[in-house]
Amino acid sequence: MRTHLIIPAVLVGCALGAQAPATLDVQYNDALPAVRQALEEARFKVAADRMEALANRPLPLFRGETDADISRSTRDGSGMLGILGMQAKVQGAMGEWETSRETSLKAVAFGRKLTVDVKAALAVRELHYRQEAEAADAYAKANGPKAKDIEGRLQALQAEIKAFNAKQVKLSPQELEDLKARAAKAPAEEQQLQEIRQHLAEGAVAGQRLRQFQTASSGFASGIEKQVADAEAFAARQEDLVKQQTGEIESFNRKHASKKHGAADAKAWVAAVIKNPANLSKFRSVGEQATFLYRLHVLDRDNEAVNRALANVEAGRDPLYQERPVKGGRRKH
Repeated sequence: MRTHLIIPAVLVGCALGAQAPATLDVQYNDALPAVRQALEEARFKVAADRMEALANRPLPLFRGETDADISRSTRDGSGMLGILGMQAKVQGAMGEWETSRETSLKAVAFGRKLTVDVKAALAVRELHYRQEAEAADAYAKANGPKAKDIEGRLQALQAEIKAFNAKQVKLSPQELEDLKARAAKAPAEEQQLQEIRQHLAEGAVAGQRLRQFQTASSGFASGIEKQVADAEAFAARQEDLVKQQTGEIESFNRKHASKKHGAADAKAWVAAVIKNPANLSKFRSVGEQATFLYRLHVLDRDNEAVNRALANVEAGRDPLYQERPVKGGRRKH
């Protein structure tokens, strides 16, 4: 599944300020189609090499000092979880169930720490935006009525001046002086009104920013937690496969009372399994055959029949294909 992160606008604005190397989630998503195609075509080594190239790096460190840090670190962390998850699947396809389990558990440990770090960093940033919004709200409650009062006085003054200039009213000398005095104060009051309006507008933006942050960042930790749960489930499945197969091998060895092989030795079991063509023909796809053969190879890397069948599959041939000698020294294909 492709990894899609929803980054809050308040974070994106900072994160896009300068060009930086592609985040790991982008690198993972870019590599995913080719890896999946290689798996579908049973080119497991190609898939394994691609994932090894991506995974062969230190686990990304989380930085949460700024919004840009949180954005980058979360995307890198989620991308690394995707990389480890796909690497574990490729390892499982190649029969390396134990290694696959360890890779999954590595992802689990990394993801759990990442979840803690993300939640802590987001809590700090949310507190920052909340305090901004609360300060803006307090300012609005204190200065909103004041702005309306100033606006009302200025509108009334404007109406009085307009009526006087139109000679619609007659003022006494004292009233005229009062009107002039109020008119002289009008520019300062207009400036004060504009300042209050600007602060109120900024306050409204602060509230919107908090709501946007809460909505968009709510999926950060939950997305990582989902990846961790997937890794845990995959590790458990790999462990179950190992336990089930170990039980089969032990049962086989007990029945045959092998003196050469102990209860947990897989070589005799592998030799018996590969001798029966039905154990290969029962699989519907080349990929399933390859996974089966890779697992046998992991259990006994020196078994010639397994190695021959695996080489056939890797070469695009039937696993049971054999070259047969014919007259004249040529070999029949």
